[in-house]
Amino acid sequence: MKSLVEKGLISRKLLKWELSKSIKEIEIPSNLKEIIKKSIENLKLSNNEKKTLQYFTLLNKPITIEEFKKILPSEIDINLKDFFIDLENIELLISEKQQNIETKKSLSLSYSFTHSLIHEVIEEEIIEKQEFHHHIAQRIEDIYKDKLDEYIDELANHYSQTDDMEKAIHYLEKAGDKAKENYENEKAICYYDKLISLMILLINKRRHI
Repeated sequence: MKSLVEKGLISRKLLKWELSKSIKEIEIPSNLKEIIKKSIENLKLSNNEKKTLQYFTLLNKPITIEEFKKILPSEIDINLKDFFIDLENIELLISEKQQNIETKKSLSLSYSFTHSLIHEVIEEEIIEKQEFHHHIAQRIEDIYKDKLDEYIDELANHYSQTDDMEKAIHYLEKAGDKAKENYENEKAICYYDKLISLMILLINKRRHI
């Protein structure tokens, strides 16, 4: 991060890092991902810390510690509050107060990556991606079973990246229908395209059984 600031490629605005100039005006180092990857490796994270960061990456949304605890596998023993504070101190994560829309009162802090490239680098290193996505999807189904409609998009995203084709097809169809009803046509087309592709794969798979 320091080297990028010194080269004038990024600058701090409010709480987030942003490009100092238009992407067309600057030359992004070809090894930028390697720089980020090396910085993360230098943290010497434990196995539990690595898995925690990987699950956080695949969730791909701002989330509170309380919510994340519900998703994270129980066998991962870690003090999330201390871990997230450490990651925020080194500017890997950023926290923002989450408000209750109805009461306008602050509830707790939600965390996200300071830059999308950090997310991208970590995701590329995840070996058990399908397994992690499947766990996240199942936990969402269990935790929010009384209001699954609010999580249709997330479930479609997670299940479509696993080998559970039937669940993926189920939620992709629901997500596509929801987007269509909300006149989000491009989003609906994207979901339906994935749905059709998976249905063809499933049909071909069953033919060869």
